[in-house]
Amino acid sequence: RGLCIACPYTPNLARTPSPDAAHEAYAAWLTEVVIPRARKEAPILPDAAHTSLDGCSMGGPIGLEVLVRRPDHFAAWGSVQSAFGVQRARAFAERLAAAAPRMARVTGKAPSPAIHLETSSGDPFRESNLSLSRELGQLGISHDLLDLPGPHDQPWLREAGTLSMLLWHDRRP
Repeated sequence: RGLCIACPYTPNLARTPSPDAAHEAYAAWLTEVVIPRARKEAPILPDAAHTSLDGCSMGGPIGLEVLVRRPDHFAAWGSVQSAFGVQRARAFAERLAAAAPRMARVTGKAPSPAIHLETSSGDPFRESNLSLSRELGQLGISHDLLDLPGPHDQPWLREAGTLSMLLWHDRRP
């Protein structure tokens, strides 16, 4: 049906002197600068109900940090081969569950927002992503999980990962 994609630079915020402040500043930049500019320059539906956020590898946890700080700006969140340790899965799920009602209000489709998790058989973070899926399920947060064959590398992202993520967004109501 058509998508407009803004793909801003994603710095490694975990390596900054103050990761929490860096995540807050990045969330503000995305929601106050990048998204308004995309809405101004592209012929898109200019509301949060038609705005999604995704992250790949290191961008997965960063996208999640943006989402939980600004859930009123996004109707969907996804991650492709999200790079985080399995020990963080429960806390991430709890933070997503806390953001879910505000995201659901964006679309008027309570109780759960649209969440997409994607991993692959050779992804070193596969178990972390599967754990996040299990934790979300235990918290009653509906989501989609796609576990494809393949490694955690750029060719896989170009050939399968990104395409699957884009199809998910295009098919989302």
